[in-house]
Amino acid sequence: MDKMIRLHRLLLRAFTIIEEVDEVLPIIGPQEIGKKTLVEHVLNEEMVKRKFSCIICLNSDGLRNLLGDGSPIEQNNLIYSNGKCLIVVELQHDNDLIAWRRFQSSLSMIKFVSKVILISSVQGVSRLGTTQALRLKKMRKDEFWYFFKTLSFGSTNPDEHKELIPIAMKIAVLINRDFIGAHVFSRLLRTNRNAQFWRRMLLFLNKVIECNLHVFGEHVSDSVGSNRPYYVLSNRDDAPHIWCTSSNTIPGHLVDWGSTIITMESIMSESVALPTQGNFQVIRWQSPIAPYYSYISNCEIRKVSQVVSEEKCPKRNRRL
Repeated sequence: MDKMIRLHRLLLRAFTIIEEVDEVLPIIGPQEIGKKTLVEHVLNEEMVKRKFSCIICLNSDGLRNLLGDGSPIEQNNLIYSNGKCLIVVELQHDNDLIAWRRFQSSLSMIKFVSKVILISSVQGVSRLGTTQALRLKKMRKDEFWYFFKTLSFGSTNPDEHKELIPIAMKIAVLINRDFIGAHVFSRLLRTNRNAQFWRRMLLFLNKVIECNLHVFGEHVSDSVGSNRPYYVLSNRDDAPHIWCTSSNTIPGHLVDWGSTIITMESIMSESVALPTQGNFQVIRWQSPIAPYYSYISNCEIRKVSQVVSEEKCPKRNRRL
């Protein structure tokens, strides 16, 4: 089925659910699978804009301060609104549920709120809805291979580069059906359709996965998806390791390009000089779809000896 038709049907289904839901709709799925992007597209539909006189999007901090001074409600004088309002709330952690329950108890005071959308990767959020949750899932293995192959070869016929196909298949398996990982690797592979370069990227991915499995006992995509620390390595054995302590997602226009920012692609291709000390940010990927989210990790340089010492720490439960 054509990708655009599938996207349109998904948007239509999401809009229909939002139209019919009595009050609260949870949208649940793994980290970085496209929940916020899906909602953003629905909110941009003219039917939605006509139905709601105001749309407020909140993260966890915004939810906690919703009724306080300087909140979006107070700033827009929405307490006295006679129209219908849609509030979109992103719940990132288990402790955000406490803030949500406090807000839910005050919904009766906020007469203008007609619908609420909860976006989360926390499975328990599905129980907070007044209707069945809309769930987004990872692609099946065959779907992911088709997706990755299409991104990696672009308009080029893969049959014209038969030596690259087995390499691409190995990379696709190791990426572990990670949506952003597929975009990062495929964009780099498209720039150089040389088998030696593709094998080098495969080696890079293998080293990163093996290091994180050895130190943390889980796949690097699971670490990133759960906002846990992870390591990025260079293909050079003598190169320091990049220790990424946390990850976050922000709209593209809020990225501070004046600070120390490095792209993951430049690290993978070794086309950038890494800082020798201090903290810096790594942009793993920037979505080409509005609102152009940037997926950023906060990192620092660590010597190999520091990584070795960390191996003595208890590992997380291994996830493959």
